[in-house]
Amino acid sequence: MEEIKEQELTTDVETSESSPKKNYFAWWTNSTLATKVTFARLAMIPFIIFFYIGANEFTASDFFFYWGKIVALIIFIVAVATDYLDGYLARKRNEVSDVGKLLDPIADKLLAFTAFALIVTDTRLLASDPDGFLPGFAAALIILIPISRDLIVGIIRQLAATKGIVMAADKIAKAKTMLMFLSLTLFMIYAANFNFSSTATHTPFLGTDLFFDMFRYIAWFFMIVTMALTVISCVNYIIKYNKAQKELIETQAAE
Repeated sequence: MEEIKEQELTTDVETSESSPKKNYFAWWTNSTLATKVTFARLAMIPFIIFFYIGANEFTASDFFFYWGKIVALIIFIVAVATDYLDGYLARKRNEVSDVGKLLDPIADKLLAFTAFALIVTDTRLLASDPDGFLPGFAAALIILIPISRDLIVGIIRQLAATKGIVMAADKIAKAKTMLMFLSLTLFMIYAANFNFSSTATHTPFLGTDLFFDMFRYIAWFFMIVTMALTVISCVNYIIKYNKAQKELIETQAAE
């Protein structure tokens, strides 16, 4: 009887030793370098939100009040840079993966819509510029247009995929993304200047009022161009899908 118990005990010990330990970080260790860069971009978004909102909410802290939006701006610029870095690494190291293809556009959209939301809801920025830095209809449009475009393009890509049609990103979409991040960066610089120059103890880093106004118009110019390219890109996807669908029908009819 004792021998049986010893055998059972030995078997249990061997089983426990032979069973592999669960690796909770396998998703990270198994990811490519490009995918890790994409994960890092996603991880930066909460910090951008924290420092940007902190500049408006933690007014008792000199650091947050004067430097919060500048820190958020720096993190945002680094996050935008990683968008181009992960694509470069994936191509250079031949590490294009399905996970990367899925996460990269998600990270881009989350980063962009986070910046959009922070800017259009910045009460201090709006209060500091009562003449209409972001009129209500304009604030609504710069949020509504990109969201609507992404929804429409997403539906088109899903429909195309069911029919075996590949809808790759075109040059217009890539130009739209580049200009969108540029305009958002300019707006965040504009917003950071308000807090930093709100008292006589700090000099506005954008310089004179004339330059400040010019900077605002430049930011708006790039935003308007971005919105125009967003609409054009959406229309272009619809045209390309209809053309590809027509060619598919003609090919099937010929067979």
